[in-house]
Amino acid sequence: WSEVFGRENIIVRSFDKDRLAPKRLYVDICAAIGIDLAGDFTFPEQRNVSLGSEALEFLRRINKHLPRFVGNTENPSRGNIVQILERKDREISTSRVNCSSDDLLRFYGSFKTSNDALETEFAEGPGSLLPSGSLSAAIGDAPELSLDKAIAIMAVLWSEKQAEVTQLRRVVEELRKASAQDAPARDGEQMPGERR
Repeated sequence: WSEVFGRENIIVRSFDKDRLAPKRLYVDICAAIGIDLAGDFTFPEQRNVSLGSEALEFLRRINKHLPRFVGNTENPSRGNIVQILERKDREISTSRVNCSSDDLLRFYGSFKTSNDALETEFAEGPGSLLPSGSLSAAIGDAPELSLDKAIAIMAVLWSEKQAEVTQLRRVVEELRKASAQDAPARDGEQMPGERR
């Protein structure tokens, strides 16, 4: 990149989500290119969030029972399971690692030469761009998805879905009240959705 755009035009930032507070990536990028975030700046909603190991394994297993697609159309029974898992992942998953420590070390090892060059050329100090110290000390194998953990994840999903149902019931009740006030029923006439 620096050969094409010039070293002086390259700004390298860490993209380690564990080092960045929510929305910090946007703040970092905007500060680096001189955009002032004061005022009415709207942060976009996160998309394609990576799941931790337990949430990912739970989703892999539930896909067998609630596949994303039935035929050529999205499965309506699946609902917003993925979005809930993404939103609640920090309280669901205890590990971000989704493979064995040996596989992860082998993967990172294949980039060691280029990562070392990147650190030498662009880093503000040791470990400012990439994790410092021994990577093997910072990782462990992904935990298994126990029955108890799967039930705990189901409880989170259930609670979230119940909150959605409760909210929808409130909306329906407010609409019924507004409808009753706007157009009172004649004596003896049944309102839509009204039970006798």
